[in-house]
Amino acid sequence: SEPVRLEAVVSKVQAPGAIQLDERRVTIVSTRSTAFIEKVANVTTGDLVSKGQTLLHIYSPDIAAAVAQYVSNPAFEGARVRVLNLAVPREVLAEAERTRKPPLTIAWPSPVEGVVLERAATDGMKAEAGQALFRLADMSNVWALVDVSERDYGRLRFGQAVALRARALPGRTFSGKVSLIYPQINRETRTARVRIELANPDFALRPDMYVEADISGGEGSKVITVPESA
Repeated sequence: SEPVRLEAVVSKVQAPGAIQLDERRVTIVSTRSTAFIEKVANVTTGDLVSKGQTLLHIYSPDIAAAVAQYVSNPAFEGARVRVLNLAVPREVLAEAERTRKPPLTIAWPSPVEGVVLERAATDGMKAEAGQALFRLADMSNVWALVDVSERDYGRLRFGQAVALRARALPGRTFSGKVSLIYPQINRETRTARVRIELANPDFALRPDMYVEADISGGEGSKVITVPESA
């Protein structure tokens, strides 16, 4: 026998999935004017770079002219706006204000902390305005995209707690929450896709890593319960 209890009955929906980058945390490093790459830092694909770390040294005639105009007449609003529109790094602008000279070579910093997904810059190349020189990803938070069977679609709710396990990381469990339930059902697999957001502070979870998710289902309201075995 077992005592009758007032408990929340919560079932679990199990589903396979894979880790993906958070699209909002991918950054392209580029200049807003034509520039010449003098030297690329010793940074390669897969490296972790910190915010403000120098990625490359460039020379840009447009930036040099804009900074020269600004330091010669800082009260002129048009010169300030032009410098801001060219996204001149703050450190470069502060140094120019101190020395009253425009820089010949600019150390272009990383705008974020992240992993280098792609390095397109090479020494001596000419980069056009907007051309992607580096592609970086902040992997401190990632997505898990899992496919839930159609029969469990009605049990999915925004904000449900999720426990994830990765085949490559036995013994570890990661916690997340359902952030999006995609509106369509896959006609071939009869599954619904769910997006789970989770923290990844040590970068253990990598893109395309296979995971298994346990999504806490049910309403969570307390009801009178008795074990079936009793």
